[in-house]
Amino acid sequence: MLANFIGLDKFYVGMHNYLTQYAYNNAKTVDLWQALEAASGLKITAMAHTWTTQMGFPVVTVTKNGEKLWLTQERFLSNGTKDTESKWDVPVTFRTPAGVTNAGIWKADVATFELDAPGAEWAKINADQTAFFLTNYSSDMWKALQAPVSTQALGTLDRVSLLHTAFVLARAGLLSVGDALDFSGAYAQDTEYLVWKELSESLATYLRLFKHETWFPKFQAYIQRLYKAVMADLTWETRSSDLDITTNFRRDVIAMLSWAKDPAVVAEAAARF
Repeated sequence: MLANFIGLDKFYVGMHNYLTQYAYNNAKTVDLWQALEAASGLKITAMAHTWTTQMGFPVVTVTKNGEKLWLTQERFLSNGTKDTESKWDVPVTFRTPAGVTNAGIWKADVATFELDAPGAEWAKINADQTAFFLTNYSSDMWKALQAPVSTQALGTLDRVSLLHTAFVLARAGLLSVGDALDFSGAYAQDTEYLVWKELSESLATYLRLFKHETWFPKFQAYIQRLYKAVMADLTWETRSSDLDITTNFRRDVIAMLSWAKDPAVVAEAAARF
């Protein structure tokens, strides 16, 4: 996070100077921050202090009002309980159709951070997931993000992080499971293994959790529809051009469709094995 904020070149210079100055000697945490400040010309000690002197990390909630984005933060707790006292200095970047904007440091004592996003149909906070926090969006913003996910206008890091975040928030009770599943539908045409690995791990949790529910067959049918295109692309047959990762990809997709009782996959598995 710090390396991205101050730039890799300056980060490496600061680390080199710090290690050289304190070689065979004792150092304190603040000495590292001061070395990075000297190399970058940026004041980072106060920001770093909020991350090293308290537990946890924040979940940032984003709402849109016209061409403004409003951000609030609180400590993320996986059991859904509240801690509104802990605050962090957060480096904020965001991606829109116009590109990436570096909005600087959101100071811990500022309750609401405001961003300008004129004409932006969608916005993804924390571009490329370089800072250590989760982001929750208003319902309309989650829906708007489905478009750049489905067209892959967002890169792999952003697509995977959005998917991961949606299900983490759902398990914590901060986003409905229905909204998380609705968002996952945007990945039906994705071709990236990391996306499907993340999706399979998240959905497998619910396959185990909800298997005794009366509506479970509908959930299985959803998975069958979601995985249909990627299964058709991978097929059962290995190819000479397959990479090791393709083998894992095919295995995971077949496993998910088997758990979802996909008729074609179950029949093919029975015929083969």
